[in-house]
Amino acid sequence: MTEQLPKAISEARITIFGVELIVVQLDDGRRVIEGESLSRFFEALGSDAINFTDDDAMKVANLIAAPIPSPAREEEP
Repeated sequence: MTEQLPKAISEARITIFGVELIVVQLDDGRRVIEGESLSRFFEALGSDAINFTDDDAMKVANLIAAPIPSPAREEEP
């Protein structure tokens, strides 16, 4: 028996600290942040120029908790 890999069901883009993060919702409920955007985010965190605003805090909270909307699917004829 082979284990099925989870599939991406939706994708969202969110900008925090001026860095766009690409977040993918998997069909098993997990969220995955695309590696390159996560690396840029961590680089920004190490910068002295970071100014963490209330808006940034809300974006992080929503990234963790809010559902990512599923894309509209075209109905088959």
